[in-house]
Amino acid sequence: MTQANMSDKGDSIAVSPTGSYWIDLPNGVIEQEDGNVFSYWIQGEPECLQLSSYSRSSGDQIEASSRLRERLLREDVDETLSVQINVVGAETAAAYFEDSQGLGWIYVYVTWPDLTVFATLSGSPKLVRQQTHWQRQAIESIRRRLAGAS
Repeated sequence: MTQANMSDKGDSIAVSPTGSYWIDLPNGVIEQEDGNVFSYWIQGEPECLQLSSYSRSSGDQIEASSRLRERLLREDVDETLSVQINVVGAETAAAYFEDSQGLGWIYVYVTWPDLTVFATLSGSPKLVRQQTHWQRQAIESIRRRLAGAS
């Protein structure tokens, strides 16, 4: 994380992975970038948060719920639980499922007319589902980054 894409907020930091949005993460979080996927985790904890995004310059935005449905079909995930994720000013859709190894996953789409953020939360089923866990808190903190703002 570069200083230009980070802001200290006491017990958390605000990070702007692509310059299009901000997300609050706990201090001490580790970041790894692999192309357009940004992964975050805390040393010694099994949970991971991955983010990717796509900016739209023309055409209509595909609804978050449609994107989620297509993703789950493409990955052959058939048993899910709906998850309520709230991001101010954005449309969201999220679903929880467990894989064959018992790992918990939440897929989240956050959309604005010109931007889509796809988040993957993974880890212990109990922790991933907790609304107060850092991954869930981070997703609900997503907000657009204004042009020219730092």
